[in-house]
Amino acid sequence: MINVRFSKRPGNSNADSSESASTVSVPRVLVANKSGVYVPLGGILGIDGPPTPYDPSTSDVAKVRFLIPSQVVLAGVTPTVADHLGKWVVPLQQLPPNYHYECKAAGIARVRVYVNGADDAYCDVIDAETVGEDEEAETCYLGTGASGAQILWRQNEGSGVGTIVWAIVRIGHRPKEIIRCRLAEALYDCGDAEAVVLSASTPDDPPCEEGATITVTSPLGVVAGSMLAELDDLDEWFVPAGTAVYVRRFGDTAKYEALAFGSNACCEALSESESSSSESSESESEESESESESPSSCRDQIGRYKLSDIPGYDGGTRQYLAHDADGCLEWVTPGVCDEDEGSES
Repeated sequence: MINVRFSKRPGNSNADSSESASTVSVPRVLVANKSGVYVPLGGILGIDGPPTPYDPSTSDVAKVRFLIPSQVVLAGVTPTVADHLGKWVVPLQQLPPNYHYECKAAGIARVRVYVNGADDAYCDVIDAETVGEDEEAETCYLGTGASGAQILWRQNEGSGVGTIVWAIVRIGHRPKEIIRCRLAEALYDCGDAEAVVLSASTPDDPPCEEGATITVTSPLGVVAGSMLAELDDLDEWFVPAGTAVYVRRFGDTAKYEALAFGSNACCEALSESESSSSESSESESEESESESESPSSCRDQIGRYKLSDIPGYDGGTRQYLAHDADGCLEWVTPGVCDEDEGSES
């Protein structure tokens, strides 16, 4: 069992202790720097391996401000996206290799963060980003994005893409489980696609404000099961760019998986890219309607299957839907005798 120290802000000693702990308690854990490199102030360590009993002889210098019977130590290593998304701590002081010290595991912390997007509201582990050269070079393992620790404040808010800045973050904050976004490219089942996170400017506005870019995937076939899916030239189902999608980030894969799709109809002001995509879609739709010669009041689709896509379709003729000897659907135009027999019956 991992023992956690809760440090409290000085206050009224007569106040209710349980209330004080719930409002200002900050959990810290003892971590050994096993990364092999110096961790500067504001840096982070990824948590790796099982906890081990505290043993001062295992570190060059044991710098510990507290000690609890049966205290255990977590191993801190150089963070990587593959292994440490959401699994990192912030040392409370500069930490040379093999030093033990308290680290912030949850709560408010000051960190150095690499800015991926000017308006990103969260941060999490990234693979190393280095800014500067020679002696001024700085490497950062924490980057802004659409999930992770909540950014309460940072330097150069609204700008600074590609720089490393100071930030105040809330570790352990869980953003909303489900995220709204808009596909920036077509999404196929078992594939990935870039998407832009959407949010509302005010509670009364539709969620049309564009934010961070994330990667969305569909491992369970929700694309083929969507009413908005289309067929490409190879008869594979896809959801086109510009489609709205609800996604959730799952802990076992650390990926944003698509849950449901929408037409994004509530957004009145479209972005330039969406406008271009919308105009292209409308043009293709008009050509399709012209080719099929189907009146706009007619229903030419059942579920996600467009009837005019089935071979043999003739919009100006009454036809039967049948299948050939191979079991494939096709439209059949009845002969004169068939029509006469139908009218006599």
